[in-house]
Amino acid sequence: MTVSNQISELNFYSVFVYVSVSLEVSIMLTCWKHHSNPVKLWCLTECHLTIRPNGEVLGTKDDSDPDTKILRTSAENGLVRLLGINSQLYLCLDHKEEKLYGVKDKNKATLFKEDMSGSYSTYQCTLDSKSWFVGIRNDGKPKPVKTAEATQKETRFLPRGCP
Repeated sequence: MTVSNQISELNFYSVFVYVSVSLEVSIMLTCWKHHSNPVKLWCLTECHLTIRPNGEVLGTKDDSDPDTKILRTSAENGLVRLLGINSQLYLCLDHKEEKLYGVKDKNKATLFKEDMSGSYSTYQCTLDSKSWFVGIRNDGKPKPVKTAEATQKETRFLPRGCP
């Protein structure tokens, strides 16, 4: 085998390895980015986070409610968006009205910092310098964002797999 044939063969294997590794990394990033498995976000108040088709956000104790299925998708800078699968609405925190609701289009108010410390996750709004958290009270109503803190049970969610 000549030197030029060996170089050609080496180049072929280099390209093959590069394409294989690039494809695997691309597939891994795609799977990570879109969290292809829906979850139910169960709050320590024993309610599931729910995004209704009319945009209402609340908590329900009904485990079979189809509006409790949430898809977490990764966004820029390690932030996430929460999409109600049945409603096709994103969870949004309106910092002016200080309330949670569902919106059809992605925007900066639909970005949340997910903190998975301990066994539970918290979701913090990143729109301004205030530390506003998503929370559900015992009665299923959204916790007022001004009073929600990361250490409160109303803001701690356990992502659970759903069928």
